[in-house]
Amino acid sequence: MGVTRRSWMAVLACAGMLGIPATRGGSARAMEHHVKESHSAGQVITGRYQAVAGARAWRLFVPSSYDRAKPPMLLVLLHGCTQTAENVARGSRMDAVAEARGFLVLYPEQPVSANPRTCWNWFDPAH
Repeated sequence: MGVTRRSWMAVLACAGMLGIPATRGGSARAMEHHVKESHSAGQVITGRYQAVAGARAWRLFVPSSYDRAKPPMLLVLLHGCTQTAENVARGSRMDAVAEARGFLVLYPEQPVSANPRTCWNWFDPAH
């Protein structure tokens, strides 16, 4: 299972959690999540997705304008090598942009077990 499929499965898992209908098949073997912190505008939900390829932590920013009846766009933002979901969110300030524009931001996190420097393996032809 390559990075693209893993990332897509994380998106499906988050989409299902938020009540957004999935457009591709697939299901999580196990997923946990919780609200990590509340912002005056929007909230951050963190969790862990478990599938055949392994476990991936994730961070999701949900804008205060979120409406289950009218799901917004979802942006998946991959961190760089040696980064975490939290520090790429802080450094990019994408949560503030998402709040202003009304979209979700999902930050999946690559574990050291998948890459020693936590890089996403997009450069590996096998992925």
